[in-house]
Amino acid sequence: WDHIQGFPFFTPLYDPKNTFRVHSVRGAHGSLERVFSGSMASDYFPIPLSSLSCDLQFIEMQGPIELPGGVRIRFHHLNHPGVAIGFRLEAHGKVVTYLSDHENFVKLNGDNDIARRQDADIAAFAQDSDLLISEAQYTEEEYPRRRGWGHSTYDDAVRCALAAKAKRLAVFHHDPERTDDVLDAHLSHCRELVRQAGSSMACFGAQEGQILEL
Repeated sequence: WDHIQGFPFFTPLYDPKNTFRVHSVRGAHGSLERVFSGSMASDYFPIPLSSLSCDLQFIEMQGPIELPGGVRIRFHHLNHPGVAIGFRLEAHGKVVTYLSDHENFVKLNGDNDIARRQDADIAAFAQDSDLLISEAQYTEEEYPRRRGWGHSTYDDAVRCALAAKAKRLAVFHHDPERTDDVLDAHLSHCRELVRQAGSSMACFGAQEGQILEL
């Protein structure tokens, strides 16, 4: 529920002039359309999904897709209870990869060949991203009490980005209890990890409304 609760309050959905195509991957409990429809049932919301004014269509991805304008989208399953999907967008020689919600496999399952290969697969999926948007919710000290919740530490996010040779890392999925000062301190820690690795990768905190040029 926490992943989708904002959808009914997205006001452009109620404008008949708008067209939306929602590309998704089938989850553990059926299609994304079914999940959204259930969240807008009469017990929870006054307007059912079927009554939205816009032209809305859900498209289930079976593999990579091509969108108008030369945009290619790939997806990869992430490590989160239920199902979470990462997306890689390639267009005009640029790559943006989005990873959330995801927990490091070695952290969760121990240091073994399978877990290392799974972590390497995630880094390969994000390989050579011009921009990697990656969650980092916990510190290393906080993680043990939240193990299995499906989220990364700052150190894990940086290590994955370095392994992927990303040019820029946008850290997001900030813990809602963080103050700006605390976030700044954690971002400084991330930049120090990048410096220690001898990398020139830029690292910053994602902000609402932020616009970046690739």
